Amino acid sequence: MLQRTAILLLPLLLATGMPVANAADATVRFATACAKCHEGECSGRLSFSQTPDTTFTHIRQYAGPSDDAFARALYDTLEHMKSRCAYPPIPLAPVAHPLDTAALAAYRDDWNGAYFVPLGRQPKGTYRLTVSLERGGELRVEIIDAVFDPVFDRCIDAADGSLSLQLVLGDSPAHYLRVRPRDAQSIRSLVFERTD
Repeated sequence: MLQRTAILLLPLLLATGMPVANAADATVRFATACAKCHEGECSGRLSFSQTPDTTFTHIRQYAGPSDDAFARALYDTLEHMKSRCAYPPIPLAPVAHPLDTAALAAYRDDWNGAYFVPLGRQPKGTYRLTVSLERGGELRVEIIDAVFDPVFDRCIDAADGSLSLQLVLGDSPAHYLRVRPRDAQSIRSLVFERTD
């Protein structure tokens, strides 16, 4: 399923001008390291307009180590978000099934250890999110909608290494899940299911 989605999105990714490998990686890094400050730039709510080369120092300071190509991909991600009020398309996570560490690897940023999981359009309703970590620890869980409005945002102490949350989603063309473990660790499994 993920491969089929990636093939369908390939023309869209190529149209952004970014190499395909960098496009999804840049979107995940942007969503986990940059979005909190830059989501307000959607449709000019804030104005941060500089040439790509002048932003590379800023990018490396706040978004971690990156060569010029990856810094440019992050810049292009910001420009896409500003002009279209949306993240660049990346393959949707196949959340109809439980996801393990390997399936979540594409949605994890290796630099900051955070996850950005595109859930796609989910019908309005009640859902359960179940996460199993390598070990106990604190994490921040966020769900945002297509226009970057927070649906859920909470810091949670998952002392036993697992958590189960009930979430209510409204109608939105897309939903995104961000999970930020406080210390470096991977998610062992993630289940997102409708309960009503």
